[in-house]
Amino acid sequence: MDYPGCVWPVCILCCSGGLHNIVYAFGFGYGLSMAANGVMASLNFDQTRFKSTSAIASRVGHICGYVAYGTRLFIYLYQRWGAASFSEKAADIQERSDKMSLLAKASITLFVGTLMATYHFGLYFHVMKSNRRPSPVTWLGMTTWILGLVIETSNDLFNKRNRYLLFRY
Repeated sequence: MDYPGCVWPVCILCCSGGLHNIVYAFGFGYGLSMAANGVMASLNFDQTRFKSTSAIASRVGHICGYVAYGTRLFIYLYQRWGAASFSEKAADIQERSDKMSLLAKASITLFVGTLMATYHFGLYFHVMKSNRRPSPVTWLGMTTWILGLVIETSNDLFNKRNRYLLFRY
């Protein structure tokens, strides 16, 4: 299946853990889908279409934002889910998920996977279809996602009240 037609099935696959536990669709699936969206765009990115390095940099930045955010989210959730301090809550979530019908879990999985595929639209049109040079708004958007990623990552790593963190400084 050609790009971008493969985006929806890949996002559904990333969220398919929701058939076992709905958190795997909302959390892990979200992170995996974001990273996968960035990887799919990077594999299909043709930088020879652009003459300016700023046009290439803005698109590479957009791709990296998806991969970085998805990876950070997945790692954080993986650490939290595996932490002993979260085991009681994880067991409760699994118990509630086990009580849900397969149809309900499949509906949630399809919804989240489809939503994640729609997140790819902005990336697809910016990276693959637009030939415009980046504007100040583009750079403001990139600065915003970088600052957001730094804040979220530093909070994950250095928040002393974060009882789910597996490694402590």
